Amino acid sequence: LNLELESAGGWYRMSKPAADYGIAQCCSPPNIRAFVEEAIAKADPNFDFSNIDAVWVIAASGASEQIRILLDQRWPGEGISVDGRELRRWITGAASYPSVPTQIEPARYAAWIVTHEIGHFLGLPDLYLKPPGCPPCPNSFEPVGYWDMMSDSPLFAHFLAWHKWLLGWLDPAQLRGLTSPGSLETTLTPVAAPGGVKAVVVPQSTSKAYVVEARVPLGWERVLCDRGVLVYTVDATKRNVEGAVQIFPAHGATSSPTCGPIADAAFDVGPGEVSTFEDSAVKVEVLEAVVDGTYRVRVTKK
Repeated sequence: LNLELESAGGWYRMSKPAADYGIAQCCSPPNIRAFVEEAIAKADPNFDFSNIDAVWVIAASGASEQIRILLDQRWPGEGISVDGRELRRWITGAASYPSVPTQIEPARYAAWIVTHEIGHFLGLPDLYLKPPGCPPCPNSFEPVGYWDMMSDSPLFAHFLAWHKWLLGWLDPAQLRGLTSPGSLETTLTPVAAPGGVKAVVVPQSTSKAYVVEARVPLGWERVLCDRGVLVYTVDATKRNVEGAVQIFPAHGATSSPTCGPIADAAFDVGPGEVSTFEDSAVKVEVLEAVVDGTYRVRVTKK
């Protein structure tokens, strides 16, 4: 993926106070388009939009209570026309938010937000839960925790191996499939490391599969609070914020202020670790932790 960010040349004063655009409410209010369309018109005399694919409209820090982080994507013909281009993807937000966790560097927090929203542009869903209505439920981040950028991940995890596969960032040779009853053994390399096998996929139906992958603190996700083998399901029948991915935590639904929900979800070998996952469909055994962060696993489809 080649991502180029271009500034539209500074700040532009909008015609109304931030609160008048109605973006303080959640659930993608219709006024988001009016806000973005006016911002594009303000910048257009000084900026060429003809080669732009998506727009991020950032309000001043003082507008953080009125301008929520929201994403909107439109069908062809329903976008905003400017400089001979139809823009159909945009995001709103403010320059800073008072709710940023104190232990997180503001620049890295902003980088997470940018990455998360661009994940939506590429087609990835939110992995947190959201019941009918606007407020998130108390345990909304427990299905995935901090293990993927499309969940709540201020620790800056990579995308899950399944998401990298969907985006075309993994080669077919980097996955192992177990499509009929039996077992296979393989060595998994960490998702954050180049090369090697990244996941074992065990289909259960045309819409659901188990995925097994290795994660260690490395590179961008060097501040992960755990290491080992993740086991999770993906369910294509689940829509956005409905729980399309569910991680099975090795130590239950434990949480920590720094590491978030299911902080120690990975299966591993050694004192205090859980090395085996098993349910009615699959069994996953961590056989060996290799010194370079790779894991030898045995996966059985029942």
